[in-house]
Amino acid sequence: MKKTVITTISAAILFLVAAQANAQGGPPMFLNIDTDNNSMLSDEELNTAGYTDLMAKFDDDEDGSVSLEEFCSRFGGDAGCQ
Repeated sequence: MKKTVITTISAAILFLVAAQANAQGGPPMFLNIDTDNNSMLSDEELNTAGYTDLMAKFDDDEDGSVSLEEFCSRFGGDAGCQ
């Protein structure tokens, strides 16, 4: 009985976390890196998060930032992208 209750509560918490991330405009990994909350990752944000030199690899349209779409095309489900 206790195990079922704990499992149910855990599943509910995970659901709420995922729902909040989607409501804020992206997966948790993207949102953690996007410190200015503009839905784009700058080279500075990527470097600060430890992803140095990834701008050239992720910025497919070469506009100087990484969009959520570009980010998810590389990380996919591993980053919480749906």
